[in-house]
Amino acid sequence: MHPPTRWCAHCGDETRPEAVSGRGEIFTFTVNRHTYHPEVPPPYVVALIELIEQPGLRVMANVVNCDVDEGVIGMRGRVAFERASAEAWVPVFEPETCSVERNG
Repeated sequence: MHPPTRWCAHCGDETRPEAVSGRGEIFTFTVNRHTYHPEVPPPYVVALIELIEQPGLRVMANVVNCDVDEGVIGMRGRVAFERASAEAWVPVFEPETCSVERNG
């Protein structure tokens, strides 16, 4: 569950942290073609990634190392992390197969 909580909202049991593989597939995505922040040049893809360990376990991430027009629902890959600042890391999603790498 993210954000973490002490109790499961579905069954009421107490929860505990558990490592996951980071492998998953694109559940849905959008291609942003407008500048929202000067340090993030468009176009870029933001996707909701469903992790393989549990249906409904999803994380939001930018899709990297893939042309923005190649993303498809169901595309498999893995979650990685990029440093955003000295204190923070952000999740990114690296697809297993892309015929063209993203420029810039």
